[in-house]
Amino acid sequence: MERQFREITVCNDSLLDGIRAIVFQKDADLPPDMLSLAWFSRTCGPQSQVRFPWTTEYNFVWGQAGNLAPGVNYLAAQVVGADLYDNAATLTYRNGSFEFIATSRNSAGGDSLTIDEDASVPGAESPDRGAVGVGMGGFATFVRPTRRNVGLQYTPSPSYYVALGPFRPGDVVSESELYSPTEVTFDGSSTATCVYRDSGVFDITHGS
Repeated sequence: MERQFREITVCNDSLLDGIRAIVFQKDADLPPDMLSLAWFSRTCGPQSQVRFPWTTEYNFVWGQAGNLAPGVNYLAAQVVGADLYDNAATLTYRNGSFEFIATSRNSAGGDSLTIDEDASVPGAESPDRGAVGVGMGGFATFVRPTRRNVGLQYTPSPSYYVALGPFRPGDVVSESELYSPTEVTFDGSSTATCVYRDSGVFDITHGS
């Protein structure tokens, strides 16, 4: 898959203060136990704007927090590059820490990301349980709690969403706590500008 540059600019043209601009992903093909995280997030006060650039490069990720719920941060710990055509990853647990110990050719084919969790990985019964998942552009997008001897396979086709809300990067997202979560499509462009109005909606325009 060809890597692409993308950029979302969020403008807060409203009276909302003490708020953050948030970009997150959703995917209809996501495994049911995977949770969306605040992918990008930055303070964006009234009459201000922030930019979030990225390239569509995938990652394998793990974090230290296994009891995931809306607003809980998965506590990023390791990010490893993932290639749809070449790599799968193995997650292990040793010396009190998780670790990706190997990447190998993805036997599932050229359109999936695969993570194997080995017999050492703490599961639901363990206080050492963590989180594992995938990301894009060096930051986590979707994670789930670790499970012993369980594989994770994800065929990515993400949609991008913008919102205002309280979540920081890596927090589990609850859409009920967001202002006007809105899908951003690029329509052949590489950039989008999303202006939040006092009417409670985003006006979205595209660049070149």
